[in-house]
Amino acid sequence: MKRLLILISCLFFLCSNLKAVHTAGGEITWECDSLGRYIFKMVLYRDCSGAPLYYGNQNLQLIGNPLPKDLNNNTISNIHLYPDSILGLRTNSVYLEQNCNSTSSNTNYSCANGDFGVLQAYYYKSHPVYFQGLTSQNGLRIAWAGPCCRPQTRNNIISSGSPLLQAIMFPSSSNYGPCIDNSPKFSENPSYTFCRGLYVKNSYSAIDIDGDSLVYQLAPSYNTPPSNPVSIAYANGYSWQSPTPNSSFDSSNIASSIDPLTGILSFKVNNGVGQGLGSYFIVVEVRSYRNGQGNAIVRREMPVYLFDCPALSNQTINQAPSITPPFLKNGSPSFKDTVLVGNLISARIQVEDTNLSSGIGQEVSLQISSDQITKDYSFNGDCYLNSDTNCAYIVSINNKVYDSLFQTYEFVNQRMVNGILRWQPDCSDLGSNGEAKTHFFVIKAQDDHCPTPAVRYEVIEITVVPDPNNPCGTITSINDDELLNERISIFPNPTSGLVNLKLTQNEQLEINVRNMQGKLVNQFKLNEKRNYKFEIEGPAGIYFLEISNSEGEKMFKKVVKY
Repeated sequence: MKRLLILISCLFFLCSNLKAVHTAGGEITWECDSLGRYIFKMVLYRDCSGAPLYYGNQNLQLIGNPLPKDLNNNTISNIHLYPDSILGLRTNSVYLEQNCNSTSSNTNYSCANGDFGVLQAYYYKSHPVYFQGLTSQNGLRIAWAGPCCRPQTRNNIISSGSPLLQAIMFPSSSNYGPCIDNSPKFSENPSYTFCRGLYVKNSYSAIDIDGDSLVYQLAPSYNTPPSNPVSIAYANGYSWQSPTPNSSFDSSNIASSIDPLTGILSFKVNNGVGQGLGSYFIVVEVRSYRNGQGNAIVRREMPVYLFDCPALSNQTINQAPSITPPFLKNGSPSFKDTVLVGNLISARIQVEDTNLSSGIGQEVSLQISSDQITKDYSFNGDCYLNSDTNCAYIVSINNKVYDSLFQTYEFVNQRMVNGILRWQPDCSDLGSNGEAKTHFFVIKAQDDHCPTPAVRYEVIEITVVPDPNNPCGTITSINDDELLNERISIFPNPTSGLVNLKLTQNEQLEINVRNMQGKLVNQFKLNEKRNYKFEIEGPAGIYFLEISNSEGEKMFKKVVKY
C-alpha cells in the first residue's frame, strides 16, 4: 500500500524557467501557548504541475485599527513565519498523493512527475508573540499575500492575479491580554480528488480545543492587496456559493451545499466526461462562537479535482465503502441518538468495501474526527478539549495505523473494518446553561482503488440531555477520582480471571463486564457488602467493567485477563 510520499522539495522559487508557481490555496490558524502567547500557523498548497514554492520564511500582515503592540509597546504589523520545526524542517514538504494500491493496473498520480490533480503542502509557524494594547472592534485580520499568479486551470474562476489568504480574530474585550482563545483547526487532511458521476461528500470539519460552537459556510476568495482585497471573478454559471457545476450544466448534477453544523460538503457532477480533468476552486469558512460571541474566522481554500475514473477489473464503477448506521430510530437505521448525561453509549461502526472485483475486496480504512474523541482512539488517550477528561474512544480488533507525519490514526483491514464508539458524557458535555447539546463524530471510510480511492463521509450525531433526577454535579465520570471510584479497589489487574472488589462501606452494586467488541459477557447484581469476588468468563484479553450503585453513581474500569 502506498502511503503519503515525503520528498525534499526544491529550495528555489522556480525550479524551471518553463514553469510558474501555482499556489493552489491554504489556511491560516493560531493557538495559545502555556504563557498566553499566540503561535500562528499556515499551510500552503500548490499544484504539482507548477514549480515548487520557495520553502523559506513567509510573512503575515495584520490589518486592524488599532493594531496590537508587543511588550515594548511597539506596534505589531507583521508576523514572521518559518518552516514548521516538526512538519517543515523534518520533512521539508509533503506530497498529498492518494493512498492507493498502485500494484493494480492503474497507477497513482505523482507529484514528483508533475501530474495534474496532485497537491503538495508546505507548513509554517511563528515564534510565540504576546499582544497588548487596545483591540480593533471589527476584528484583527491576518493575511498572507501570495505570488502571482493563480492557476489558469480552474474551470470555475477566470481571475488571475495574486492570491490572498485571510483569517480574522475577534476580541473578547477592549484590550488584548494573554491568549485565551485558540482558532478552529481543520481536523481532516484534505481530500480533493473524486470521480465524475458519483455523489460526493467531503469533510471540512474542524476541531476547536476550547469547545467553542462552530458554524460552516461556503465563502468568497480574494486577490491582493491585503489592505483592499479584490474578489475573484467566477466563470458563467459559477459563484462562490455554487462552485461546482449545477443542474444548468447537466440536469442530473447536484449543486454544492455544506452542512453548517458538521462541515460536510456535498455535490455531484456528471457533465464533462471525456473532456479531461475538472478543477474547481472551493473556499470553506468556519466561524467559532462562545456564548453567542464570535471569536474567530478561518478558511480553507483549495481546489477539488474530478476525474473520469477507470472501471474495476469486472468493468463496474468503483463505489465508496458503506458505513452502517449504528442506531435504530423509530425502527429505521439512523446516525443520530440521544443519551442521558452520565450514561454510557455504544455505537457500532462498520465499514465495508462494496466492490468485490478481485473476489476478496479492497483494503479499507476508517478514521473518526471529533473534539470528543481521544487523539489515538484509546481508552486512556488524550482528549482534544482543554477541559475534557472524559472523552470517547474506539474498541476494535482491526489494525490501527499511525501516521507520524500528520500525527493521526486510522483502522485498516481487508474488505471490512469494525469498531465500537464508546462514550460516557458528563456535565461538561451539556450546554453552558446545562441544556441539551449535540456532538458530532465525522466518520471517514476509504478504499485503496487507484488512481482515485473512493471515500465516504457520514456523521454520527449524539445529543446529550440533562437528567432531571440526577442534577449535574453528582455524576461520576469514568475518569474522575470522585465518590464511587474512591471507595472501590479492584485487584489483581492483570488477572487470570478472578477479580476482587474491596469497598470502604457496604454498597449494592450492579456490574456489567464487556469484551473488546462491546459484547456483554457477565452481569452481576451484588447485595450490601464490602467485599466481592467474581470470575471474568472468556479468553485472555481486555475487558471493561461498568459499575453502578443504587444512588446512580457510575465508574468504569479496564481489566486485563491473561
